[in-house]
Amino acid sequence: MRTSRFVSALIVLVAAAGNTDPSGADCAGVYPAAYANVIGVAATTLLNAKAPYSNFGTCVDLAAPGGDVTADANGDGFVDGVLSSSGTAASPNQYWFFQGTSMASPHVAGLAALLLSKGVTGPAAIQNLMQSTATDLGTGGYDTTFGWGLINAAAALGAPAATNAVKAFAGTISGTVITLGSAIVTVASTGTYLLPDVVAGTWTVFAWQDTNASGTIDGGDLYGTTPGVLVSAGTPTTGVNVSVREVPTGTSPITIASVGRPP
Repeated sequence: MRTSRFVSALIVLVAAAGNTDPSGADCAGVYPAAYANVIGVAATTLLNAKAPYSNFGTCVDLAAPGGDVTADANGDGFVDGVLSSSGTAASPNQYWFFQGTSMASPHVAGLAALLLSKGVTGPAAIQNLMQSTATDLGTGGYDTTFGWGLINAAAALGAPAATNAVKAFAGTISGTVITLGSAIVTVASTGTYLLPDVVAGTWTVFAWQDTNASGTIDGGDLYGTTPGVLVSAGTPTTGVNVSVREVPTGTSPITIASVGRPP
């Protein structure tokens, strides 16, 4: 295999670093990830730690979520695997939780495709951009566990840093106006959040990513709701999951009003 042939053809090659139970192994001899012009990908858990099975070594350039089917770090009742399509001829439409660097590397390949669609050309330019915008996982630079870090699609694609984080809050909605019932908080990278000032009652919990920095929930933003959340006095409310979807272009903007927010 001559990797230079693919580089000259502007083909981006992404490969899994490989899995070795129980704690990974050196990937120096794992191909194609070990080739110089191939982006080798290690796997992380939901808590952004090294996935137990993920290989490590000089073949690793980047890290991406690979799942861990032995854990439920966010307590949502599901294992922390990557939900993947599967099935048989008799039952083709099935989804299963899987884990592996083979689950992680498609995240990197997908980001590479997005960068290509945005006009970034050349395998080296795409890899350098992904590496320079990756989230450092505490090593302060390159290391053989996470490479240059966990890929950050928003940063690589140039999304505004100040508005990119997913926000969560409680409130009520009437028409195109949301009245806050809590402070607006940033959702952690693990998907968890805490609303500390919600008064007792029944609320809708909202999740919102202001991708276009407009200050309103409108086309292109990611937005979702979970209605009917009962908050009891003195009792922690946990396990409220909100699925977000992209708001279609042309949708009437939803504004957020502070009236009604607890002190």
